[in-house]
Amino acid sequence: MKGNDVGGESSSRKFKVDARVLLSLGRESIKDQTTALMELVKNAYDADAENVQIEIPEESDVEQILRIKDDGLGMSSNDINEKWLRIGYSHKRVNRLTSQKGRRATGEKGVGRLSADRLGAALELRSRTQGQSVAVAVDWDDFDVDGAELGSVSVKDLVNVHPELPTRSSSKGHGTELIISKLRQSWSSDEIESLEVELSTLIPPDSPFGKGEFSIWMKKGKGGELQSLVAPFTEDSQLEMHGDFDATGRLSYRITEKPIKPGGKRHQVKQGKIPWLKLSGAKEAAKFDIGRVSISLKFYLRAGVSLKEFNIADLREYLDTYGGVRIYRDNVRVKPYGDPANAEGDWLGLSARKTSNPAAASRKGYRFSANQLMGSVFIGRDSNPLLKDSAAREGLVHGHGYSQLRAAVLSSINLLEVIYHERFTKSKGDGGSPDETLPDVVGDIKAGLKEVREELAKVGQGGAGTANDSASRLLLSSVEKIDDIAKRVLQAEREIEDLAGQATVYRGLATVGISSAVFGHETESALAQAKISTGLAQKLLGRDVPKIEAGLGEIAKASRAIERVSVWGQFALARVKKDKRRRVRVDVSKIILHLVEEMRPLFEASSIELKANIKSVLEMRAFQMDIEALTLNLLTNAYYAAGRSVKNRKVLVEVVKGTSEHSSLIIVVEDSGPGIAKEHISQIWAPLFPQGQMIKAGLLERAWVFQSFNPSLRK
Repeated sequence: MKGNDVGGESSSRKFKVDARVLLSLGRESIKDQTTALMELVKNAYDADAENVQIEIPEESDVEQILRIKDDGLGMSSNDINEKWLRIGYSHKRVNRLTSQKGRRATGEKGVGRLSADRLGAALELRSRTQGQSVAVAVDWDDFDVDGAELGSVSVKDLVNVHPELPTRSSSKGHGTELIISKLRQSWSSDEIESLEVELSTLIPPDSPFGKGEFSIWMKKGKGGELQSLVAPFTEDSQLEMHGDFDATGRLSYRITEKPIKPGGKRHQVKQGKIPWLKLSGAKEAAKFDIGRVSISLKFYLRAGVSLKEFNIADLREYLDTYGGVRIYRDNVRVKPYGDPANAEGDWLGLSARKTSNPAAASRKGYRFSANQLMGSVFIGRDSNPLLKDSAAREGLVHGHGYSQLRAAVLSSINLLEVIYHERFTKSKGDGGSPDETLPDVVGDIKAGLKEVREELAKVGQGGAGTANDSASRLLLSSVEKIDDIAKRVLQAEREIEDLAGQATVYRGLATVGISSAVFGHETESALAQAKISTGLAQKLLGRDVPKIEAGLGEIAKASRAIERVSVWGQFALARVKKDKRRRVRVDVSKIILHLVEEMRPLFEASSIELKANIKSVLEMRAFQMDIEALTLNLLTNAYYAAGRSVKNRKVLVEVVKGTSEHSSLIIVVEDSGPGIAKEHISQIWAPLFPQGQMIKAGLLERAWVFQSFNPSLRK
């Protein structure tokens, strides 16, 4: 007896691979034909090509054939057999630097070559290296057969066929040509235009490889001319920032500004170094661990500025086409980040940031618009191992590494926004006190009028300085007029209070919207669970012999998931009930305790412990919706911040009597999150400020007063 076999010898088994597996790895796993073509161009880059030439048919062309030529290293007959025809094998995993140029291989999964199947049913590969040529023909539809094993499908050799190399190449006869026919779909003019933009941004403009060592050429249609695909470059940016995060997350940056006078040189406005602990407030458990990252950012004004290279209309078109913050890994672009035409391109949420806070540059919370920024983020496979490819060859896995990269880039953008706000404010002069509220102004007017009225009344009653009866009558008349003004001020105050009631509704709705975005993952996961469970239930109950108990179990899971969605919907609607929009005397402690109980399941779903320390009845005259909106904002912020910790996620809510003579109650929300850097303290009250913070809110009878303090969660 051998092994675990009983009554006989042990045996071994082998996997068999169905020929149809190539369909799953090729045409069925690639999003679109633009992505497929980009994969083949990146293969040419890995082959150390200096030139790639693409000949793409237009819809009107009779001959629908796509050609891709490069002057890379080429392949020998042995390379075809041992590398190209071995699915899943990639020599790039072993030989990461493919040549003396030092390029890091962009593909390591060994399936990029199957992108040709997404483009067309027939492929002819011609390659030449070391003075010898080899050519093969593949009909991808031959693999679309049920029951056939992968090795049973033949790939034909072609005899006496040599590759045609790029026209502009200075290569000494080595390179590869791909000829793809029986196209899966035609290329429309819009798709070709989009492809041109994609290819022109494949290599960053400020990379060494963007200066002639890797050039992409395109010929559109049978009678088209060969054109170089290079993204236009302009120095008309108002501010530029170049920053480097080292292995510990310390940011070293330099910011330059466009010269005011025509013909002047860019000049430095600020440089410095900020440790990650100060920039993000990260604790040891959330330390910077994604490796070195470099960032280049350019901010443009889209109006009211003199330009060196473009007119304003051309600049706007340029930004609408090439704007956005792109990610480049090993100097090759990672899609779809930074693509203005793609909803997923705004990976930093720049549009949402601006929409939530459309303040002008004179305000502290100023935010750049998405169409005002151009940027490049540089990472590497070896230097940033936590930033991994998604399975679909487009984008990065949205895990810890991606979240940290996003936080680093947003911190850099925020720093640039602060600098621009400071420069703008300095150039325009101090515009007064933008933080003074309308109730403050009305209060000052009321107090001043009262004082003047009392003084004039004394004079009118025969006090010092009265010359005659005429003067007395004049003064009394003034008192009456001032009294009328005071009444109008009181009327204005009542109108303001009505507006405040409306604003309360809007604040409540905005708060629910913000919270819905933050807690959205919980409802999304619940819906996904419901979908999976209902699908499994259908299969279990639809069998010839139904598995009733298992099916009922899945239905129960779906019901619980739908209930979680229902709870959030009821919670959101409860925030804006009509009875909460009236200013009455309310028990703040009871309101907040109820809110905490409603939100506890949402926190627990993300392994965050939510506790409340409220022991006494604390009453005040206020809008219940305002109290809920304020607390919900703080809890949402704390949820975001605590979620950035790896372990010991906690949030504590307290309500206590105010210690100062002005405040009646203090609401405290503390979290175990990373806190906030002092460089950003002046901006933490800006809507949707991107980092979590711990804050204390003092409630007055007529206004909310906020105060920032250092994070220190009580145990």
